[in-house]
Amino acid sequence: MSAHTPGPWYVSGVTQVDQVPPSNGYPIPITTCDDYNKSRAEAVANAKLIAAAPTMLSALQHIASTCDGRAVEIARAAIDKATQP
Repeated sequence: MSAHTPGPWYVSGVTQVDQVPPSNGYPIPITTCDDYNKSRAEAVANAKLIAAAPTMLSALQHIASTCDGRAVEIARAAIDKATQP
């Protein structure tokens, strides 16, 4: 699996997820969470969750490298799910 688009990401508009604008000032689209088969509230919640993904991955990597016990097992499983092919 190739590396993901670096964060931070943010929700623009209602359900569009973009990368924070690079030096040229133009945001880079990541995805749009449509609401064709779900409520608008669910589409907005999905967009917010996706926008938080790079930050959550970074937090999990920190937990996995500094803690021990069950939290590390859960963090490593989530990291693998996000980074393995």
